[in-house]
Amino acid sequence: MKQSFVNLSILLGVFLAAPAYAGEGKPLPMDADGDGLVSQAEWEEAQRKRVSMFSEIDADGDGYLTREEIRQHFRQKRRDRSRETF
Repeated sequence: MKQSFVNLSILLGVFLAAPAYAGEGKPLPMDADGDGLVSQAEWEEAQRKRVSMFSEIDADGDGYLTREEIRQHFRQKRRDRSRETF
């Protein structure tokens, strides 16, 4: 169980950090002012949003993320995005 939580934490960390590693010529989501650089303030704001996202995913508020909470969160995000396109 503990190993599963560690793996889940690593997966979530990679998923949340991935936008920072955009390819050459692609804007970095953390680059709020679009200058091609990520300032400390921009970095800290992105981290604050990630902490907020953890709270959104943690449906029961126990301070831990279960696989089901993560699945449900991202399923709902996909549903919301598909509704926005129509």
